[in-house]
Amino acid sequence: MVKIISLLATIPALVFSNPIQSGTSSWENAFPMNEGAYWVYKGQVKWTEPNSSEIREDTITWRMEIVETIESNGITAARVKGHPADLRWYEENRQPGDYLIVRKGENLYYLITEPRVEQVLGLLKDSTLMPDGWLYKSELFLDLPLSLNKAFGGCKDSYHWQVIEVDSIEPGVIRGLPLVSETRYRLALATLPDHTIVDFVPGIGITRYRYAHHGTVSEIDVKLVDFRTGSKE
Repeated sequence: MVKIISLLATIPALVFSNPIQSGTSSWENAFPMNEGAYWVYKGQVKWTEPNSSEIREDTITWRMEIVETIESNGITAARVKGHPADLRWYEENRQPGDYLIVRKGENLYYLITEPRVEQVLGLLKDSTLMPDGWLYKSELFLDLPLSLNKAFGGCKDSYHWQVIEVDSIEPGVIRGLPLVSETRYRLALATLPDHTIVDFVPGIGITRYRYAHHGTVSEIDVKLVDFRTGSKE
């Protein structure tokens, strides 16, 4: 409960004290979906051992990669191997999971997780029109353009992603990026059991991923350390 109060107390401070009110980023292809694009993250993961009260912590390197890009019925989708969310409830020898990122139009991005990945792939590969409701509000993770205080998606009516801060990423802090300054958007989703905070840079993707469960310990704080844009580079 202390963590929940602390997080909710922090978000308004970020919203009202941030000096940059909106970014000047280009929103075209804001999240790279080219086959071969990859992101490498490194940071701390803390978890509770199964059937135990023992809490462990380790430095983890984790990779996310686009393994296939699909164009169908005006929809762009990318099969993804690995995601920082894999590190929730971490256990040793954890393997990267399977995901699907779906871009609807130019501004809506959805993250599909198991067991829905194959179901949505089947819909995409079908030549018929998509049925109503084939994408869920809870799967929406980007609604562009982003601006300070904007809210979208979420798992319930009272829980939404919100842009809580807009600032700049420092040049040269990530391998594989040109030495330019980019606008960074900090997104937060706070619920009763947990919270997630994601740093997003248009044209790059997720540059930092943080998660904390408010009960049994499961925490993630990883930062992007290497990035490539893929086959259209």
